[in-house]
Amino acid sequence: VLYGSLISYAAGGASDKTYGIYSFPASADLTFTSLVTSPNMLANAGATYANGKYYFIYYAEAMGALLTYYRIADADTWELLSSFRVDNTSLCTDLTYDPTTETIYGCFRNAAGTGYVFGTPLFTLASDVNGTLYGITAAGNLVTVNKETGKLTTVGATGLKPAFTQSMTFDMASRRLFWAACTETSSGLYEIAPATGKATLIKKFDNGEEFCGIYTLSQ
Repeated sequence: VLYGSLISYAAGGASDKTYGIYSFPASADLTFTSLVTSPNMLANAGATYANGKYYFIYYAEAMGALLTYYRIADADTWELLSSFRVDNTSLCTDLTYDPTTETIYGCFRNAAGTGYVFGTPLFTLASDVNGTLYGITAAGNLVTVNKETGKLTTVGATGLKPAFTQSMTFDMASRRLFWAACTETSSGLYEIAPATGKATLIKKFDNGEEFCGIYTLSQ
């Protein structure tokens, strides 16, 4: 079972959905189950789960200004435990929790707001059980990421070209890598082979749903 923050869906196609946290099985008969619906749970700039808490970044535009907040929620009750404003360098594409170092990593904007800290935007980021970081580039390649330098090593092509917001996560028990992917024309759940980068479709999302901060609970 996967969990994540629904941040977008096709207009007119999902009138029963509200932004919030949903669960869904990693199977072809995928359906969404709402856990909490609240504007406070909109994780539109990176999110990850760690040790019973959901850590995420939210941003909004107000009167021409970009407002960015770092938030923590209890992942059992979905009570918002903390929310405070941060500068816009905290905007990121995705977050992941490395269990070997107990550290959250993300692909963050640079101080000038012109790009990313290590130069290359990654659409997704996920740590495996051994602490190896994987990401997906704008070209649709699966890469590993050096945690000290940001150097990327290409694993292989996923076969998809990402667009908009998305997320991926390792299921630690099975060591399977799941990707809630978006392209210019569709979105869906895929499984990626960590050794080759090849993405295999599990199920297309019916209404173009976009998820941020997906995770599983198995260890």
